[in-house]
Amino acid sequence: DAVESTGNEEKWISSLKKIFLSTREAKLDLLQKKKSIMMGKDVIYPFLEKEFRDDSSLLIKAMQKIDSCLYETIYQISRIEIAEREQLEKELEKTRQYFENLIESSIDALIATDMKGKITYFSKGGERILGYKGKEVIGKPMSTYYLRGPEEARKLMKILWTKGKVGNFEARMIAKNNEIFSMNLSVSFIRDTKGQPVGTLGVCRDLTEIKKLEHQIQQSEKLAALGQLSAGFAHEIGTPLNVISGTAEYLMKDMNKDNPMLVDLETIESQAGRIINLVQQFLVSARYREPDTGPVNINALLREVLRFTELQTSVKKISIVTKFNPNLPEVTGDSHQLQQVFLNLTINAIHALKQGGILTIRTNLLPPGSLPYIDNRLIEITFYDTGCGIPEKNLQKIFDPFFTTKEIGKGTGLGLTVSHRIIENHRGIIEVESQPGRGTSFFIKLPVN
Repeated sequence: DAVESTGNEEKWISSLKKIFLSTREAKLDLLQKKKSIMMGKDVIYPFLEKEFRDDSSLLIKAMQKIDSCLYETIYQISRIEIAEREQLEKELEKTRQYFENLIESSIDALIATDMKGKITYFSKGGERILGYKGKEVIGKPMSTYYLRGPEEARKLMKILWTKGKVGNFEARMIAKNNEIFSMNLSVSFIRDTKGQPVGTLGVCRDLTEIKKLEHQIQQSEKLAALGQLSAGFAHEIGTPLNVISGTAEYLMKDMNKDNPMLVDLETIESQAGRIINLVQQFLVSARYREPDTGPVNINALLREVLRFTELQTSVKKISIVTKFNPNLPEVTGDSHQLQQVFLNLTINAIHALKQGGILTIRTNLLPPGSLPYIDNRLIEITFYDTGCGIPEKNLQKIFDPFFTTKEIGKGTGLGLTVSHRIIENHRGIIEVESQPGRGTSFFIKLPVN
């Protein structure tokens, strides 16, 4: 169509076929030659047959058509390339978004660092566990967040360089609120295309709940061991003590009040009674006994306990603050056992408080699912005192049998052990938080019904 109908079209086309090569580079070269012709330069003339050399206008028209087709082809190719590139970019973005969501959905913390140990990536899981926002930690040394600081980081990197990866490395990390978390770390190198390390990627799993469960298991094992000893202990100690106490009481029966032996016998009887009471507490802590259950009004039980301790609190001028939820439902439990727990915690708080201290007792209703293994709603009872607090090294041993920080003769070390067993028998939990010099909080959670 590009050549006018002169009768010589086939010859023109035959001549042009010698020039119009199939590759893109040849077409572009042809384009340059066509421009040269239009400028009056004799570039293509040697290729044309002799009888048509003077008819350059026909060649120019043919070249113009070729020029138009060439530009159209290039334009279409460009459109196809742009569309393909846009589709590829969409697919890449979709893939990137998928893997980003996959990483951000992890409950574990994913933390990347460069080879200098500075944080380059901090996942949403890390934000949830440690409380920092990503922008707060990016660029900061990872060692800042280890409890043992650079020493922990060097130990981890030594293993990483030696073995190529780190698995099940337990470290303690500091959260934004200064809470200490036990973490399980798995770390590997991030490598470039040549296989050279350019950074590290760590997966950090919070071990807090696992540690609590381990402690509960250890506590149960200790109590089980005590249970095996309890029967023999009760027989070997309890029976002679009853004989001693009974004999002392019998001898005092016919004595005059001015008899000098009376005071000694009263001492024997009272101390024997104290040991018998200790044996009974030990047996309660060691033996599993099903609670004598019934409906229990927790608020009413706490008020009764406070009446029992009113004299002790008034002597030390301790302020009692009660924040009871008036809509608290009843729980199913043993009122005598629960009263023993509340009384024990109240007396412990009174002993820890100085003159003019404050004891706050609070009750609240928690929603279902607050404990992973209980579907019911929960009642939470909190005892908070502003006393001397408990050192961190003692917190893990606070429920151990015979562990006490009180002076000899002033504590048996069984009160909290008994309390722990009672709450456990009621399918609840008892936990403690404390800071030396700032006070102690005990939290009891009991299922409703």
